Amino acid sequence: MSKKALIWISAVALVLVVGIATTLVLVKNNQDQEQDQAVAVTVPVALSAEKVSQKAKIGVVETLGSNAAEGSEWADAAQGARVAQHRFQMGGTTVELVTENDNGTSDGAKDAVHKLSEQGVSGIVMATSGDHTASGLDAARDSGIPVIQPYSSTDGSRDNVWSLAPSASDATQGVQKALGSHSKPVLIDGDGHAPGGINYADTISYKAGDDVQQIARRVADKTNPKDQAQSSADSVVISANASTEAAFVAALQQAKVNAPIVMTPEATSPEFQKSLKEKDGSPSGDLMTIGTNSFDSAALASDGHGRAMSAFLNGVRVLSQDPQAKNLTEDQEFSKVAQQADSRSHDAVVALVKGISRGGSAAPQDVADNLRTLTLGPSDGLAGSSLDFSRKDAATDPVLPVHSSTQQLGLRPAESSDQTLTWFSGTTR
Repeated sequence: MSKKALIWISAVALVLVVGIATTLVLVKNNQDQEQDQAVAVTVPVALSAEKVSQKAKIGVVETLGSNAAEGSEWADAAQGARVAQHRFQMGGTTVELVTENDNGTSDGAKDAVHKLSEQGVSGIVMATSGDHTASGLDAARDSGIPVIQPYSSTDGSRDNVWSLAPSASDATQGVQKALGSHSKPVLIDGDGHAPGGINYADTISYKAGDDVQQIARRVADKTNPKDQAQSSADSVVISANASTEAAFVAALQQAKVNAPIVMTPEATSPEFQKSLKEKDGSPSGDLMTIGTNSFDSAALASDGHGRAMSAFLNGVRVLSQDPQAKNLTEDQEFSKVAQQADSRSHDAVVALVKGISRGGSAAPQDVADNLRTLTLGPSDGLAGSSLDFSRKDAATDPVLPVHSSTQQLGLRPAESSDQTLTWFSGTTR
């Protein structure tokens, strides 16, 4: 074949490759635009759902008490459920929320679910976390009641249980992304559930009563040795409950640890910020956690997700202006917890209401069956990740590094003295 012919064939092939690539990009862009166009330019605060009986009830399990109670860090975040209820009420759909306290114990979790079952709930938002929830999940399975866990991952062993939290594999990938080029993390393991699959340079176990300051000094010796050539760690991963993570952050700061700190998603709970302030820790610095883009900062985006988060935050403001509105346990005004009301508990309620609406039945097994056929997104009223209930880890958005900032967005009714930081996911920073 002549040289001229080869050149001509190569040119044609190049044109075809570029054409195919351009077509693929255009198709992808069109799909993204169609998704965004499905969400109104201004998302209404009111939500609607057809064929929902006025007797429909949704249960909420939360853990009340001191931060020593397992799962109590999510009690204020759970108030997002009240926002969802009010948004549906504004749209003409009445749903009763029934709340039970599990006290952070296995017996408490089981009793809470039994009480909710006796009251005829169609589904349960398990707005707590920790090993103690297993007995509650077993009780829900035995009663045939579907459960959504906004703050705790699922092990996949039970039917009709879905999670909105990062799965174990997603958590590992999220931490690896957050660590970036740092290849020698030291792990502080305070709960026995640290992300696996990561090559930790060292692991320091912590249990209640151990000296946090002493452990922080050990970490400082590893990350900031006098002879930098002797450095055995270049970053820190903390896996513990929110108050313990806050205590370690404050101690590491006091020990002059300058290495990046990556925490498990417990850091996104309101308790982390409150405890960090109590421990005289600073919200500034290189603090990271992981999660889907379910934080207030998502409202800064101009896409469908951003508009849906803005609608949720508008709902928070509307409800906080109602002097008659109460928190889930009806022992204080909603305005007192408006700063902490979270999008994930809100989305769990939205999903359960859509499950009732799908078939017009509030019977728990019918709701579970309907949920398995649902895929939901911003146009359905979700403020956080899109959800696909054909999978037990229902959140479909990517788990990303989430960075702390002292920037106050002004998107909630009034700034709280405990609201010292804002989380920005990798897509909004």
